[in-house]
Amino acid sequence: MNSDSLDVIIPLLIVAAQYILSRNIKRKYLGAILPIAFALFMFYQYLTSAGTKDIWGFLTIIIVGESLLLEIWDEQFKETRTKTKQELDKIKAKNSK
Repeated sequence: MNSDSLDVIIPLLIVAAQYILSRNIKRKYLGAILPIAFALFMFYQYLTSAGTKDIWGFLTIIIVGESLLLEIWDEQFKETRTKTKQELDKIKAKNSK
């Protein structure tokens, strides 16, 4: 594989992992792992970059990346919670008959 294909595959794997981690209703904080790891990794990259410290580029990447990961987390948690509530309502309705 060349570098260009890895530049596409790695972010897709990260988004897929975030999607999977965010769907866990019992452990809702699993979805926070990747946003925190992303922020730490980006700060590390910024601090260790030799002479190429573009603060605006860094801030843009970190804001967009965190926004996407946190939005995935929030949406998946809400969706899972709604589905769980609907299933519980169905069970209650079936039991009350």
